[in-house]
Amino acid sequence: TFDEQRRAGWELPATSRVRFVRASDGALVDTEIQTGAQAATAGGEEQLLYCVRGVAELQRAEELIGKLADLGRDPQAMLGADALLTAAEPVFLALGWTGAFTEIVERGSITRRVFAPPGHPVGDYGKTLIDRLLPLDQTPILAEVVLRREAVFLPNVPTLLSGPPRAAVPLGESMTQARLTRSAWCPVVRDGRVTHLLAVAGKDLTERDLVALRLFAAQIGAAIRLRELHVALLQHERLAAIGEMAAVIAHDIRNPLAVIFNALSGLKRPHCGPEDQALLIRVAWEEAERMKRLVTDLLELAHPNQP
Repeated sequence: TFDEQRRAGWELPATSRVRFVRASDGALVDTEIQTGAQAATAGGEEQLLYCVRGVAELQRAEELIGKLADLGRDPQAMLGADALLTAAEPVFLALGWTGAFTEIVERGSITRRVFAPPGHPVGDYGKTLIDRLLPLDQTPILAEVVLRREAVFLPNVPTLLSGPPRAAVPLGESMTQARLTRSAWCPVVRDGRVTHLLAVAGKDLTERDLVALRLFAAQIGAAIRLRELHVALLQHERLAAIGEMAAVIAHDIRNPLAVIFNALSGLKRPHCGPEDQALLIRVAWEEAERMKRLVTDLLELAHPNQP
């Protein structure tokens, strides 16, 4: 059909989508056809060269971008990196992918989260690294991404390493076990510095998927920023509440202070007996405890404990 159109003088599209019927089972197969250069045959007739491939990976990449973009519309999912990763984890697991979310610190990197199917060798190894500090010289791929501040797609991680570093040897072995040969490494850049890194691995991962993962890494950065703003807003509201409570607190403290001073005046009386002294001391003690509770509550409101 394309050749007939070409002979009729039509300009052919560079890329077209065509649906074939597979002869073996009658299934519909979507393909992408790229028009190539013309070549002359021995008889002098020109022919077109085509590249035909399935578009399943393209469709999946488009769907992945859509699913991850939808998470950005959920206010709850955007309240921090942990909330966003929790919402996205089922999407990655459904594709059979494993991943790790790593924090970049001054002396190296600390894995904060790993997602993988149960019993997955890469996931099992990654979970042993959670909350452990690894120097950057033991994670050369991560170090390169941090240095360049650009996402990297690697078609074959184990064979790209000429001499695997000590900490990467178990990773290479586990990836060989799982037959994973492709990975994407996407930095989370904030204020010109890489603060976190999202690494995803899967045997069917493609460079098209890297586009979606880069966008998702940017979403993570936005979620972290929203979380910081949310915490700052809560602290601002807390301080505003303290200011409004100042008058009430002053009134609540003045009353027990008056009772305490009255009790002390009674204790100074020359004819105050033992029973009266015990009663006045108990009253003063109770009012002092009341003030102590008020002050403690105020301090907890102003300086809440970190979870």
